[in-house]
Amino acid sequence: MPLNILKRLDRLAEISFEECPGYLHDDHRFVLPLIFSSQQAERLPRPCKIIMFDRHHDALLPRTQDVIAEIDTMRCNGFGLEELIAFCNARLCANDDDWIKAGMGLGLISDGVVFGVEDCGNPDLETFRDSQGIDHRFKILSTFPGPALEEHGELVDLARADEFRPAWDVLEWNHVPGEGFRFHPRGGHILLDIDLDAFVMCWSDYVFPWENEVFEDRFLKRTTQRWNGKQFFRELVSRAGLLTIAREPRCCGN
Repeated sequence: MPLNILKRLDRLAEISFEECPGYLHDDHRFVLPLIFSSQQAERLPRPCKIIMFDRHHDALLPRTQDVIAEIDTMRCNGFGLEELIAFCNARLCANDDDWIKAGMGLGLISDGVVFGVEDCGNPDLETFRDSQGIDHRFKILSTFPGPALEEHGELVDLARADEFRPAWDVLEWNHVPGEGFRFHPRGGHILLDIDLDAFVMCWSDYVFPWENEVFEDRFLKRTTQRWNGKQFFRELVSRAGLLTIAREPRCCGN
């Protein structure tokens, strides 16, 4: 099985959560072969939407024109799983910050939303047109679902709907008059992707995992809606065809 290569390269392990199949691995760029394999098994559509939790947006363009040209060639000629693993290993950045746009260029990822990003300062990163002329949206949010569900939060503020609607559209999350916000009842399968560095705090040279009160504030606290962060997350799990968790040990204090 070609994915066995990732057991050596990326410490890949199969997991499941609430009947959702998934993988635990180290470096975020190797999620692309996991997407590809799941699309071949028809657990995910091709391309698929990705909903992420990550301290970094990972939405930079590949560094060189040679890599961009290689992505375009692979998209036109087709590629297999082993070729994709080799490409991720040799050609994408070891900092794991350019795989989102690479996945879009390869035809694996359509659109996405990422929660919990530390630096949201560049809106140019949120759009991308691939070599086929297809436009992609990747909305970068600094908040987590719990605070975003509070009054004036990014998931519920109708007064700023024009600003937030691109993220709502990707999430298939909308406002129904008289009923409030809810997910579209017939949403398609998504990739739910978690980078564990979303749940750490950095100070000076130190990295600390979240204390329980941080989880409670971000996911369990009551909001002005009928949703809280935990309920929102569980709904994402129910819509996921695949769950991937990147350990990112270099960003998590090992």
